Amino acid sequence: MKTLFLKRAGRKRRLRVRAVLVILAAVFILGVILYERLFDGKIEGPATNLAVTTVERMIAEAAAQIRGDGAQGGVGDSVEIDSAELNEKRETFEASLEEKMRENGTVKVRIPLGTLIGGRFLSGKGPRVPTKVYCDYKTECEVKSDLLSVGINQTMYTATLTVSVDCTLYLDTGVRTVTVKDEIILEQMMFIGGVPLG
Repeated sequence: MKTLFLKRAGRKRRLRVRAVLVILAAVFILGVILYERLFDGKIEGPATNLAVTTVERMIAEAAAQIRGDGAQGGVGDSVEIDSAELNEKRETFEASLEEKMRENGTVKVRIPLGTLIGGRFLSGKGPRVPTKVYCDYKTECEVKSDLLSVGINQTMYTATLTVSVDCTLYLDTGVRTVTVKDEIILEQMMFIGGVPLG
């Protein structure tokens, strides 16, 4: 009689443990579904804005480094274009930018809880929830030079570095790619000739 009672008690205990495990699994699955439904797109906007701001800051810092090397400017009647110097500036810029990108491989975004929950009333309010966004960068740099007529016998020579950075963001809710483009003036010179009379 006692063994029958112990067998029933053990069976009930196992059933309770199974029921608790099933309930925990259901809560976990429901949590994942709610997370995807509620937060989908809410992390993407702030993460994208922060990534674009970070890339723009990195470009500005790398550009300041090559401008420190002495961007040419002025007025003259002839120009000597040193392509090797322009390419050296491009390479210096790319090396500096790649170093900054390695340092910023992970971006931390803090999003207000009210923004994650949704609704206009709660948007931007509440404690900030930290989220890590992993970034992968692909950079393309190209040196371009232009001659532009700006008046009678006046021509502007400009050498620019065109930069395009593709930033791939690995978010909890998916992958997003953002492209940031910028132009940096390497050299600029105005040529002024005599004004024809007559």
